Amino acid sequence: MTLRQRESVEGGDLVVARLGAARNALVEAKTATQVKAVMDAAAAAETFARRQRLSEETIQHATAIKLDAERKLGGILREMPKSEGGRPPEKTGAKVEPVLSTPTLADLGIDKKTSARAQKLADLPDETFEAVRLGEVKVNEALRQQRREELIERAIALPAGQYRVVYADPPWRYGDERTSLAGYSDSAAAAQYPTMPLADICAMDVKAMAAPDAVLFLWATFPLLPEGLEVVKAWGFTYKTAFVWDKQRANMGNYHNACAELLLVATRGSCTPEIDTRFPQVQAYARARHSEKPEDWRRVIDGMYPSGPRIELFRRGDAPAGWVVWGNEAAA
Repeated sequence: MTLRQRESVEGGDLVVARLGAARNALVEAKTATQVKAVMDAAAAAETFARRQRLSEETIQHATAIKLDAERKLGGILREMPKSEGGRPPEKTGAKVEPVLSTPTLADLGIDKKTSARAQKLADLPDETFEAVRLGEVKVNEALRQQRREELIERAIALPAGQYRVVYADPPWRYGDERTSLAGYSDSAAAAQYPTMPLADICAMDVKAMAAPDAVLFLWATFPLLPEGLEVVKAWGFTYKTAFVWDKQRANMGNYHNACAELLLVATRGSCTPEIDTRFPQVQAYARARHSEKPEDWRRVIDGMYPSGPRIELFRRGDAPAGWVVWGNEAAA
């Protein structure tokens, strides 16, 4: 046996012994401080085992104890009353009994990030946590899925009149009303349908109908991108990104042949897509009548956010399955 091999065996035996002690200490641990000490010891053993290239079994053993301790710590922290703090008693000369207060995270030597993650692990279902312990599922993946399921449950339980998904195609008013220009009357929005001033669109009380965790899909042309972003803000959302609709047919613009339109994506609260797959940013669908948006876009939206109530503003025609519609051209 080489020196390297002998050191590896001896190091492995030492780690195994320490992990056995850590496992026993975890069973006996009652306080957050005691559990945190076990967690730190297991984490140190895991790091040592990886650096020394010990067996995967030893590394997994250390990881499992660390996770068990972290989960137990989360349960203890969740049950602890929050520290209220307060001023020390005034000095009056009389003997004052010390005031016992709830320890803060700093008192316990635990930072907020560690506390938050430990409590999230404590909330995981037993079967999910066991998969994490065995290395079948990564911790962050399990926590992300748990958060996603919580948001879906909240979305499904929304009261009437609150929507998780808001889809809107406002009747924008352009600065150049081109109905009087020969050859351009067919492309002017005002010639096709009643338009609305930007101030009126911004004044719509979408904030009241949108859920605390909601997503907005808002159509905007490239010339009116600034106005679209202003509406996003006025309606209480934060711009995130945009899809591009390739209309597959050009329309004469001032600077180029315009053949695309933007579908802005904005959120409020926490409302990332429910699915892990991602649709391509550019979607090519044949253009129909003026301003009409392909129903294929609804497949994209429903695919990203299959749960929760949804409303389409400025809808033309009947309400699609699972949607509430609003607008002067929407079917009752």
